[in-house]
Amino acid sequence: MVETINFREFYQKKPIPIHPNDRLAIQNESNCVDIFQHFTHWLIALEGNEFTRGQCQWRVLIYPSDEGGGFNYWLPFFRTSYLASFHEALEILKEFESKANQDQLMTIQR
Repeated sequence: MVETINFREFYQKKPIPIHPNDRLAIQNESNCVDIFQHFTHWLIALEGNEFTRGQCQWRVLIYPSDEGGGFNYWLPFFRTSYLASFHEALEILKEFESKANQDQLMTIQR
């Protein structure tokens, strides 16, 4: 399946600084170091995808970003599978947001 850019149903939160423990964990993962080289924040977002007329499925995406929210759409750090419920996706987003604020986002299972 080819990934397409979808900003029609894309709702991002204010970027959250990457705190020291998460930064250290990133530096210990060789596949993450280059992606995060110029980024200082997490950008957490909900993305909706209309799979049948009038029905959306939702997923949570986490991107490395700069302070102003600039990010590379093609390089998400993490994304959930699509969920049938907006409310379920929103609860997961809140959990990830809490972990990022507590300097524990790198502890999520990817």
